[in-house]
Amino acid sequence: MMKLNEYIETRYGSHRGAQADFLRDNPHILPQELTRWKKTHSVHLGTGEIYKPTSKKVLLKQLM
Repeated sequence: MMKLNEYIETRYGSHRGAQADFLRDNPHILPQELTRWKKTHSVHLGTGEIYKPTSKKVLLKQLM
Protein backbone atom coordinates (compact mmCIF):
# COMPACT_ATOMS: atom_id res chain seq x y z
CA MET A 1 0.00 0.00 0.00
CA MET A 2 1.17 3.50 -0.70
CA LYS A 3 -0.23 7.01 -0.79
CA LEU A 4 -2.02 7.91 -4.00
CA ASN A 5 0.41 10.74 -4.78
CA GLU A 6 3.36 8.35 -4.31
CA TYR A 7 1.70 5.86 -6.65
CA ILE A 8 1.25 8.50 -9.35
CA GLU A 9 4.85 9.66 -8.95
CA THR A 10 6.32 6.15 -9.15
CA ARG A 11 4.11 4.91 -12.01
CA TYR A 12 3.62 8.08 -14.06
CA GLY A 13 6.61 10.20 -13.01
CA SER A 14 6.91 13.61 -11.43
CA HIS A 15 6.96 15.57 -14.69
CA ARG A 16 4.31 18.06 -15.66
CA GLY A 17 1.32 16.16 -17.03
CA ALA A 18 1.79 13.02 -14.93
CA GLN A 19 -1.53 13.58 -13.14
CA ALA A 20 -3.24 14.15 -16.48
CA ASP A 21 -1.85 10.81 -17.67
CA PHE A 22 -3.18 9.13 -14.54
CA LEU A 23 -6.61 10.70 -15.04
CA ARG A 24 -6.63 9.64 -18.70
CA ASP A 25 -6.08 6.04 -17.58
CA ASN A 26 -8.71 6.39 -14.83
CA PRO A 27 -11.63 8.35 -16.33
CA HIS A 28 -13.91 7.33 -13.43
CA ILE A 29 -11.87 9.58 -11.10
CA LEU A 30 -12.67 13.28 -11.36
CA PRO A 31 -9.82 15.85 -11.25
CA GLN A 32 -11.29 17.49 -8.13
CA GLU A 33 -11.43 14.09 -6.40
CA LEU A 34 -7.78 13.48 -7.22
CA THR A 35 -6.85 16.88 -5.79
CA ARG A 36 -8.62 16.02 -2.52
CA TRP A 37 -7.47 12.41 -2.30
CA LYS A 38 -3.86 12.34 -3.45
CA LYS A 39 -2.27 13.17 -0.08
CA THR A 40 -4.81 11.58 2.26
CA HIS A 41 -5.81 8.37 0.46
CA SER A 42 -3.84 5.22 -0.19
CA VAL A 43 -3.86 2.65 -2.99
CA HIS A 44 -3.98 -1.07 -2.27
CA LEU A 45 -1.43 -2.36 -4.78
CA GLY A 46 -3.04 -5.78 -5.04
CA THR A 47 -6.56 -4.62 -5.87
CA GLY A 48 -6.23 -0.99 -6.97
CA GLU A 49 -8.74 0.05 -4.31
CA ILE A 50 -8.42 3.62 -3.05
CA TYR A 51 -9.17 4.13 0.61
CA LYS A 52 -8.71 6.61 3.40
CA PRO A 53 -7.04 5.23 6.53
CA THR A 54 -9.05 5.73 9.68
CA SER A 55 -7.94 6.22 13.25
CA LYS A 56 -10.02 3.23 14.35
CA LYS A 57 -8.50 -0.20 14.67
CA VAL A 58 -9.87 -3.65 15.30
CA LEU A 59 -8.47 -6.12 17.77
CA LEU A 60 -6.94 -8.89 15.73
CA LYS A 61 -7.90 -12.32 16.99
CA GLN A 62 -5.41 -15.14 16.60
CA LEU A 63 -6.52 -18.27 14.73
CA MET A 64 -6.69 -21.38 16.89
